[in-house]
Amino acid sequence: MSDFSQFVPEHIRKLAEGNQSRPLKQSGSLVKPIALNLNENPFGPSPLALKAIEAALSDIHRYPEIQACDLHKEIADFHGVEVKQVLVTAGATELLCMIARVLLAPGLNAITSARSFIVYKLATQVTEGRLIEVATRDNGYDLDAIAHAIDANTRIVFIANPNNPTGTLVSAEEVSGFIEKIPDHVLVILDEAYGDFAEYSFHCSHHCAQFFRFRLWPKPRLWPRCAIRNMCGERARTTQCRQRFSVRVSSDCAFTSRRLGRISYIASLAKTLLALLNGCRRQE
Repeated sequence: MSDFSQFVPEHIRKLAEGNQSRPLKQSGSLVKPIALNLNENPFGPSPLALKAIEAALSDIHRYPEIQACDLHKEIADFHGVEVKQVLVTAGATELLCMIARVLLAPGLNAITSARSFIVYKLATQVTEGRLIEVATRDNGYDLDAIAHAIDANTRIVFIANPNNPTGTLVSAEEVSGFIEKIPDHVLVILDEAYGDFAEYSFHCSHHCAQFFRFRLWPKPRLWPRCAIRNMCGERARTTQCRQRFSVRVSSDCAFTSRRLGRISYIASLAKTLLALLNGCRRQE
Protein backbone atom coordinates (compact mmCIF):
# COMPACT_ATOMS: atom_id res chain seq x y z
CA MET A 1 0.00 0.00 0.00
CA SER A 2 1.35 3.42 -0.93
CA ASP A 3 1.92 6.14 1.64
CA PHE A 4 -0.91 8.60 1.04
CA SER A 5 1.03 11.36 2.79
CA GLN A 6 3.08 11.76 -0.39
CA PHE A 7 0.04 13.37 -1.98
CA VAL A 8 -0.14 16.05 0.72
CA PRO A 9 1.51 19.31 -0.48
CA GLU A 10 4.99 19.80 0.91
CA HIS A 11 4.20 23.09 2.65
CA ILE A 12 1.37 21.35 4.54
CA ARG A 13 3.59 18.39 5.52
CA LYS A 14 6.06 20.83 7.04
CA LEU A 15 3.36 22.03 9.44
CA ALA A 16 2.90 18.50 10.79
CA GLU A 17 6.62 17.73 10.86
CA GLY A 18 7.21 20.77 13.04
CA ASN A 19 5.31 19.05 15.89
CA GLN A 20 4.74 22.39 17.59
CA SER A 21 1.42 21.54 19.21
CA ARG A 22 1.10 20.82 22.90
CA PRO A 23 -1.64 20.84 25.51
CA LEU A 24 -2.69 24.35 26.44
CA LYS A 25 -2.88 23.53 30.15
CA GLN A 26 -0.18 21.11 31.19
CA SER A 27 -0.49 21.30 34.96
CA GLY A 28 -1.77 18.17 36.68
CA SER A 29 -2.61 20.09 39.83
CA LEU A 30 -6.14 20.35 41.15
CA VAL A 31 -5.57 24.09 41.34
CA LYS A 32 -6.83 25.82 38.21
CA PRO A 33 -5.03 29.16 37.88
CA ILE A 34 -6.26 31.75 35.42
CA ALA A 35 -4.16 31.36 32.25
CA LEU A 36 -3.36 34.99 31.53
CA ASN A 37 -1.04 33.88 28.71
CA LEU A 38 -4.17 32.54 27.00
CA ASN A 39 -6.09 35.75 27.75
CA GLU A 40 -8.57 34.02 29.99
CA ASN A 41 -10.97 36.43 31.65
CA PRO A 42 -10.05 36.66 35.36
CA PHE A 43 -13.51 38.04 36.16
CA GLY A 44 -15.36 34.97 34.93
CA PRO A 45 -18.27 34.81 32.49
CA SER A 46 -21.05 37.36 32.55
CA PRO A 47 -24.10 36.18 34.54
CA LEU A 48 -26.23 37.37 31.63
CA ALA A 49 -24.18 35.20 29.27
CA LEU A 50 -24.65 32.13 31.49
CA LYS A 51 -28.37 32.78 31.67
CA ALA A 52 -28.60 33.11 27.88
CA ILE A 53 -26.63 29.88 27.36
CA GLU A 54 -28.86 27.97 29.76
CA ALA A 55 -31.96 29.20 27.93
CA ALA A 56 -30.52 28.08 24.59
CA LEU A 57 -29.38 24.58 25.58
CA SER A 58 -32.61 22.91 24.50
CA ASP A 59 -32.11 24.28 21.00
CA ILE A 60 -28.48 23.29 20.37
CA HIS A 61 -29.49 20.48 17.99
CA ARG A 62 -30.50 23.06 15.39
CA TYR A 63 -28.25 23.88 12.43
CA PRO A 64 -26.09 26.95 13.17
CA GLU A 65 -26.36 30.27 11.38
CA ILE A 66 -23.45 30.36 8.96
CA GLN A 67 -22.68 34.08 8.99
CA ALA A 68 -23.73 34.94 12.57
CA CYS A 69 -25.98 37.71 11.23
CA ASP A 70 -27.57 38.43 14.61
CA LEU A 71 -24.19 38.86 16.29
CA HIS A 72 -22.87 41.09 13.51
CA LYS A 73 -25.89 43.38 13.87
CA GLU A 74 -25.68 43.58 17.66
CA ILE A 75 -21.98 44.45 17.54
CA ALA A 76 -22.47 47.02 14.79
CA ASP A 77 -25.31 48.69 16.70
CA PHE A 78 -23.28 48.67 19.92
CA HIS A 79 -20.28 50.40 18.33
CA GLY A 80 -22.19 52.62 15.91
CA VAL A 81 -20.69 51.16 12.72
CA GLU A 82 -22.06 49.40 9.65
CA VAL A 83 -22.64 45.65 9.74
CA LYS A 84 -20.19 45.23 6.86
CA GLN A 85 -17.44 46.65 9.06
CA VAL A 86 -17.74 43.83 11.59
CA LEU A 87 -15.91 40.52 11.22
CA VAL A 88 -16.48 37.60 13.61
CA THR A 89 -13.86 34.84 13.89
CA ALA A 90 -13.11 31.97 16.27
CA GLY A 91 -10.19 33.63 18.00
CA ALA A 92 -7.10 35.52 16.82
CA THR A 93 -5.51 32.49 15.16
CA GLU A 94 -8.34 32.16 12.67
CA LEU A 95 -8.34 35.89 11.99
CA LEU A 96 -4.60 35.92 11.29
CA CYS A 97 -4.82 32.84 9.05
CA MET A 98 -7.71 34.36 7.09
CA ILE A 99 -5.77 37.57 6.48
CA ALA A 100 -2.76 35.57 5.32
CA ARG A 101 -4.86 33.48 2.92
CA VAL A 102 -6.37 36.62 1.40
CA LEU A 103 -3.06 38.43 0.82
CA LEU A 104 -0.28 35.85 0.52
CA ALA A 105 0.67 33.33 -2.16
CA PRO A 106 3.83 31.64 -3.47
CA GLY A 107 6.45 34.29 -4.14
CA LEU A 108 4.97 36.79 -1.67
CA ASN A 109 6.15 37.40 1.89
CA ALA A 110 5.15 38.63 5.32
CA ILE A 111 7.51 40.22 7.84
CA THR A 112 7.64 40.09 11.62
CA SER A 113 10.24 40.01 14.38
CA ALA A 114 12.19 36.98 15.48
CA ARG A 115 10.91 35.54 18.77
CA SER A 116 7.33 36.67 18.19
CA PHE A 117 3.91 35.01 18.05
CA ILE A 118 4.19 31.52 16.55
CA VAL A 119 0.90 31.82 14.62
CA TYR A 120 2.44 34.38 12.25
CA LYS A 121 4.71 31.64 10.92
CA LEU A 122 1.95 29.03 10.73
CA ALA A 123 -0.44 31.40 8.95
CA THR A 124 2.20 32.24 6.37
CA GLN A 125 3.26 28.62 5.76
CA VAL A 126 -0.29 27.55 4.89
CA THR A 127 -0.29 30.00 1.97
CA GLU A 128 3.14 28.91 0.64
CA GLY A 129 4.28 32.45 1.27
CA ARG A 130 7.55 33.27 3.03
CA LEU A 131 7.88 34.73 6.51
CA ILE A 132 10.85 37.05 7.04
CA GLU A 133 11.84 37.19 10.71
CA VAL A 134 13.92 40.28 11.45
CA ALA A 135 16.43 40.09 14.30
CA THR A 136 15.26 41.55 17.60
CA ARG A 137 16.55 44.72 19.21
CA ASP A 138 16.73 44.64 23.00
CA ASN A 139 14.67 41.45 22.88
CA GLY A 140 11.84 43.16 21.02
CA TYR A 141 10.75 44.56 17.67
CA ASP A 142 13.25 46.54 15.60
CA LEU A 143 10.79 48.58 13.53
CA ASP A 144 13.51 50.36 11.55
CA ALA A 145 15.00 47.04 10.46
CA ILE A 146 11.55 45.71 9.57
CA ALA A 147 10.86 48.78 7.43
CA HIS A 148 14.15 48.19 5.57
CA ALA A 149 13.23 44.52 5.01
CA ILE A 150 10.07 45.40 3.05
CA ASP A 151 10.30 44.74 -0.66
CA ALA A 152 7.97 44.61 -3.68
CA ASN A 153 6.74 41.13 -2.66
CA THR A 154 5.83 42.08 0.93
CA ARG A 155 2.13 42.10 1.68
CA ILE A 156 1.88 41.90 5.49
CA VAL A 157 3.82 43.14 8.52
CA PHE A 158 2.83 41.47 11.80
CA ILE A 159 3.51 43.48 14.98
CA ALA A 160 2.61 41.98 18.36
CA ASN A 161 2.49 44.76 20.93
CA PRO A 162 3.20 43.78 23.67
CA ASN A 163 5.18 41.00 22.05
CA ASN A 164 4.25 37.40 22.74
CA PRO A 165 6.31 35.75 24.25
CA THR A 166 9.09 38.24 25.19
CA GLY A 167 6.76 40.83 26.75
CA THR A 168 8.55 43.79 25.17
CA LEU A 169 6.69 46.89 24.01
CA VAL A 170 7.20 49.48 21.30
CA SER A 171 5.89 52.96 22.05
CA ALA A 172 2.93 54.64 20.39
CA GLU A 173 5.32 57.14 18.83
CA GLU A 174 7.41 54.33 17.32
CA VAL A 175 4.32 52.65 15.87
CA SER A 176 3.06 55.91 14.41
CA GLY A 177 6.42 56.71 12.82
CA PHE A 178 6.68 53.19 11.41
CA ILE A 179 3.28 53.36 9.71
CA GLU A 180 4.34 56.56 7.93
CA LYS A 181 7.13 54.59 6.19
CA ILE A 182 4.93 51.77 4.90
CA PRO A 183 4.25 51.58 1.13
CA ASP A 184 0.71 51.20 -0.17
CA HIS A 185 1.03 47.50 -1.03
CA VAL A 186 1.71 46.43 2.60
CA LEU A 187 -0.87 45.78 5.31
CA VAL A 188 0.30 46.41 8.89
CA ILE A 189 -1.31 44.09 11.44
CA LEU A 190 -1.03 45.66 14.90
CA ASP A 191 -1.82 42.78 17.24
CA GLU A 192 -2.59 44.20 20.70
CA ALA A 193 -4.04 41.02 22.18
CA TYR A 194 -2.03 41.55 25.38
CA GLY A 195 -2.50 45.31 25.50
CA ASP A 196 -4.23 45.21 28.88
CA PHE A 197 -1.00 44.00 30.48
CA ALA A 198 0.83 47.20 29.49
CA GLU A 199 0.67 50.89 30.28
CA TYR A 200 0.28 51.85 26.67
CA SER A 201 -2.16 54.01 24.78
CA PHE A 202 -2.06 54.33 21.01
CA HIS A 203 -4.74 56.66 19.69
CA CYS A 204 -4.96 55.86 16.02
CA SER A 205 -4.63 58.89 13.77
CA HIS A 206 -4.03 56.71 10.72
CA HIS A 207 -7.00 55.97 8.51
CA CYS A 208 -5.01 54.48 5.65
CA ALA A 209 -6.42 51.32 4.11
CA GLN A 210 -3.29 49.31 4.91
CA PHE A 211 -3.51 49.65 8.72
CA PHE A 212 -5.40 46.93 10.59
CA ARG A 213 -5.53 47.02 14.39
CA PHE A 214 -7.12 44.54 16.72
CA ARG A 215 -7.19 44.17 20.45
CA LEU A 216 -8.55 41.78 23.06
CA TRP A 217 -11.17 42.92 25.55
CA PRO A 218 -10.99 40.77 28.69
CA LYS A 219 -13.09 43.38 30.49
CA PRO A 220 -15.51 46.11 29.41
CA ARG A 221 -13.84 49.08 27.77
CA LEU A 222 -14.12 51.02 24.53
CA TRP A 223 -11.52 51.54 21.83
CA PRO A 224 -12.01 54.00 18.97
CA ARG A 225 -10.52 51.85 16.22
CA CYS A 226 -11.34 48.26 17.00
CA ALA A 227 -13.23 46.00 19.38
CA ILE A 228 -12.19 42.47 20.29
CA ARG A 229 -13.73 40.06 22.75
CA ASN A 230 -12.44 36.64 23.66
CA MET A 231 -14.62 34.27 25.66
CA CYS A 232 -12.02 31.47 25.74
CA GLY A 233 -14.18 28.35 25.87
CA GLU A 234 -16.73 29.84 23.49
CA ARG A 235 -14.24 31.76 21.42
CA ALA A 236 -15.38 34.73 19.40
CA ARG A 237 -13.23 37.53 18.09
CA THR A 238 -14.82 40.54 16.48
CA THR A 239 -13.00 43.18 14.54
CA GLN A 240 -14.15 46.52 13.26
CA CYS A 241 -12.37 47.41 10.05
CA ARG A 242 -12.79 49.14 6.75
CA GLN A 243 -15.81 47.79 4.90
CA ARG A 244 -14.07 46.60 1.72
CA PHE A 245 -11.44 44.57 3.56
CA SER A 246 -13.98 43.05 5.93
CA VAL A 247 -16.19 41.86 3.09
CA ARG A 248 -13.20 40.34 1.28
CA VAL A 249 -12.01 38.40 4.34
CA SER A 250 -15.50 37.38 5.47
CA SER A 251 -15.98 35.44 2.25
CA ASP A 252 -13.60 32.91 3.80
CA CYS A 253 -15.42 32.88 7.12
CA ALA A 254 -18.19 30.31 7.63
CA PHE A 255 -19.13 28.44 10.82
CA THR A 256 -16.36 30.28 12.65
CA SER A 257 -18.14 30.85 15.97
CA ARG A 258 -20.30 28.39 17.81
CA ARG A 259 -23.94 29.10 18.47
CA LEU A 260 -23.67 29.22 22.27
CA GLY A 261 -20.71 31.54 21.97
CA ARG A 262 -22.69 33.96 19.82
CA ILE A 263 -25.64 33.88 22.20
CA SER A 264 -23.47 34.53 25.26
CA TYR A 265 -21.63 37.31 23.43
CA ILE A 266 -24.86 39.13 22.62
CA ALA A 267 -25.97 38.83 26.24
CA SER A 268 -22.59 40.16 27.42
CA LEU A 269 -22.97 43.25 25.25
CA ALA A 270 -25.96 44.28 27.35
CA LYS A 271 -23.89 44.05 30.54
CA THR A 272 -21.01 45.97 28.95
CA LEU A 273 -23.31 48.75 27.78
CA LEU A 274 -24.87 49.02 31.24
CA ALA A 275 -21.43 49.25 32.87
CA LEU A 276 -20.37 51.97 30.44
CA LEU A 277 -23.55 53.96 31.03
CA ASN A 278 -23.15 53.70 34.81
CA GLY A 279 -19.54 54.88 34.47
CA CYS A 280 -20.66 57.91 32.45
CA ARG A 281 -23.31 58.78 35.02
CA ARG A 282 -20.72 58.68 37.83
CA GLN A 283 -18.57 61.14 35.93
CA GLU A 284 -21.42 63.63 35.46
